[in-house]
Amino acid sequence: MNFVEFSLGGFRGLVRQDLVEGLSESRLSSLHKEVATASEGVLARRRNQVVVREFKIDRKSYQVAVKSFGRQAEWKDGYDKKRGTKAARSFEAAVYLQDHGVGTPPPLAYLERWDGDRIAEDSAYQPICLKRALCGPSQFTGASCNSGAKDA
Repeated sequence: MNFVEFSLGGFRGLVRQDLVEGLSESRLSSLHKEVATASEGVLARRRNQVVVREFKIDRKSYQVAVKSFGRQAEWKDGYDKKRGTKAARSFEAAVYLQDHGVGTPPPLAYLERWDGDRIAEDSAYQPICLKRALCGPSQFTGASCNSGAKDA
C-alpha cells in the first residue's frame, strides 16, 4: 500500500495516495458534522461513531466507513500526543493485520486535527466490504473489495 503524509486545513495524517484527490479542504471541514448528523449509513453511534460515506478513489465512488473518535479527557490527549491518537493506532493495527495476511479491510487513511494540546477531531477510514468472503487480502483490488466500487 502506498501512503503519503497529508496536511490540509489543519488536518494531518497518512492517506492512501489514490484517496488524496477525494479529500478537499471543504470536504474535510464538513466531514465531522456530516458524520455526527448522518441519518443513513450509521453503523455505530456512541462516543465513537462509525458512518458510511462515499468517497471518490481513482474516479470511482466507494463506500467508506469513517470512524470518528469522540472527545476524551485532557490527560488522554496528552497520552495520545506521545503514543498516537486512536485513529492513528487503528490505522497502524489495520496495516499490521494486512501485512500479516489477516482478512481485514485495508486501511485508507487516518486524519487528526489538534487545537493546541487537545485533539479536536480524529478519524480512521476503511472501505466497506459487504460480503465476508471478499474480505481476504487477496480479494481486494484498488481501494475496496470488488463489490464496493461504482463508476463515477
